[in-house]
Parts: sequence; C-alpha cells; structure tokens
Amino acid sequence: MTEEEKLQLELKKENENLWKFRDLLGKNCALSDLRYMLECNQQNTKGGESALIERCAYGMMFGG
Repeated sequence: MTEEEKLQLELKKENENLWKFRDLLGKNCALSDLRYMLECNQQNTKGGESALIERCAYGMMFGG
C-alpha cells in the first residue's frame, strides 16, 4: 500500500468516525447540552442545531 493510499484510508476512517459522533450527538443531546459543551471548551455557541452538532463532533475528534 502506498503512502497516498494509507492517507486516503486514514481520512476515510476519520470521516466515518466524525459522522458517528454527529449522529450520536443529534440523537442524544438537546441544544442546551450542545451549547454547554461548546461553552466549556471556549467555542462559539451561536448557530442552529446542525452547526452546533458539527462543532461538538469536531471537538470530540480533535479537541477544543
């Protein structure tokens, strides 16, 4: 497997995990919970549900 193929595989796994976090957050967290998580990590708490879920999922993957 080439370095490029390894990188593509890692990016695919990362993307799949990010979507898993998004799905779990969307199903299990109220908007107030999402805003609280973002606030605790000094992140932007403004926006609609989709934007908040995306920010929280990204933070769970890569940190605050």
